[in-house]
Amino acid sequence: MDKESPKTVDEYIAQSAPGARPKLEALRAAIRELAPEARGQDGEGKHKTKEGQPVILSVEPIDYERVEEFLEMLRERASWLEAKGQPMWNPEYLEKDAFIERYHRPACFLAFDGGEKVGGFALIEKDEDLWPDRLGDSAFYIHKFVVRQACSGRGYAGIILAWIENYARERGKDYLRLDYYEDREYLGKLYARAGFRTVDVRTMPDGTRIARAQIRL
Repeated sequence: MDKESPKTVDEYIAQSAPGARPKLEALRAAIRELAPEARGQDGEGKHKTKEGQPVILSVEPIDYERVEEFLEMLRERASWLEAKGQPMWNPEYLEKDAFIERYHRPACFLAFDGGEKVGGFALIEKDEDLWPDRLGDSAFYIHKFVVRQACSGRGYAGIILAWIENYARERGKDYLRLDYYEDREYLGKLYARAGFRTVDVRTMPDGTRIARAQIRL
């Protein structure tokens, strides 16, 4: 019989691989400290949404027939960043065909809290563009990690990153990797809290400095 999917963050941690639990517990504690609204009124510190309901996080893979749901969240976030004067993603690659080709047919996922779509991400197993020196490693590379604008500030980013780490562990990967703009300090802090350690910083042809970070699983 298939194991029942966890209904709360506590259940998710309990069902995680033993080696992952200490880091997940630490991440949960950090999220509680950074997002007081995620604490339960009973003092037990259960994650709660802005409306005060317990987090019931589920993550599901999607096929390319549903990838527009993911891309729409990315476009929304990209527009918000552009308005703040912090453009991040090339709009050309936020169109379905270009996105699939650019990331070499990635595995795409959506995250839900109950019935509410809260975020998404893509995973690939080789990154020839940004990790050409690590092609022989057994790894997942996270791309286009996003939390919906309407769901910001609820601690979802850390919870989803913890889910991805556990997913990679369960599939026998040695590394979980990602990259981000070095000048986006909030991203560096988020990923550091999730356990990522900076490998190096690379300067792209256009002058953009990209930090490469990883978790050794």
